[in-house]
Order: sequence, then C-alpha cells, then structure tokens
Amino acid sequence: MFQAQALNGLLDGDLGAVGSAASQGARLSREAGDLYSLGMMLLNQGFAALVSGDLRESGQRLAEGLRIARQLDDRVAQCHLLGGLSCCAAGRASHGWPRSSSERWRTSAPRLGPASMRACPRHWIGGRLFISERTVESHVRSILNKLVFNSRAQIAGWMAAPDR
Repeated sequence: MFQAQALNGLLDGDLGAVGSAASQGARLSREAGDLYSLGMMLLNQGFAALVSGDLRESGQRLAEGLRIARQLDDRVAQCHLLGGLSCCAAGRASHGWPRSSSERWRTSAPRLGPASMRACPRHWIGGRLFISERTVESHVRSILNKLVFNSRAQIAGWMAAPDR
C-alpha cells in the first residue's frame, strides 16, 4: 500500500505524498525487519529528495537502500539506486543541479536515466540484462564522463566521504 502511494506521488509530482507514504512504509518495514520493503521505501525517499533538490538527503537514502539491495542481491534495485546516486553525483559536480528547480531535473534526468541504470558492474549484471559487456562499459564510461570522474573507485570514494 505505501509503495503504491509513494510511486503514485512520484508520478504525480506530489512530493508530500511520497514523503508521507515512504516514511510510514520505512518505519513499518524497520519494525517488521522487512529489508526488501525498507529498500523500496528508501529508494522512494531518495528519488523524492533528488527531485526536491536535497542532494545530501537523497544520497543518504539511496546509499542506505543500495547497501540493503546488495545484502539481498536485488540487482534491479541496485541499478536503480546507482542511477539515482549518479544523479546526486552529477548534481554535486555541477554545484547546483538539480537544486534550481524540479523542472530542470525532469528535463536533465533523461540523459542520466536508462543508460545509467544499466551501467552496473559488468561482471554481475550485463548478461542478466541481455546487453553486452561492451555496452555496459560504454554506459559506465558515459557516467564517468558526466560525473567528471576517471574511475569507479573515485565514485566509491566520493560516496564514502563523510562530508557527503
């Protein structure tokens, strides 16, 4: 129920509805020990924060969700969470995007959308998405260029930085 409400809120641009549903869902998921649902609620909260321009909050929620998705070996969720984290990194790199407005985010996000979501480490996801290793490498290279990084290790270091 909360997942559906949060997704509807995201699609309608009603960040208040997303926040309310995802917060309640996250609380109940934590109480029940339901890691899968908690991961989905964190993803919703992360994307809502991203749309609103709160890159710090978005990064924290998405990073926690990514840790859970890795623990559960939920590779689809990992790709979506990595896509969101890439948007956060791009926002930090450009010192303001997407803070200027949610409309700017909506018009810029497609450049970081589906390709970045597929750009997970090739050794564990390329084959499952039926794309070649070369395609994955191309997407990873594109993300690195957009983030002004030279390696995945730099992204990992940025994500682990305490000031993030």
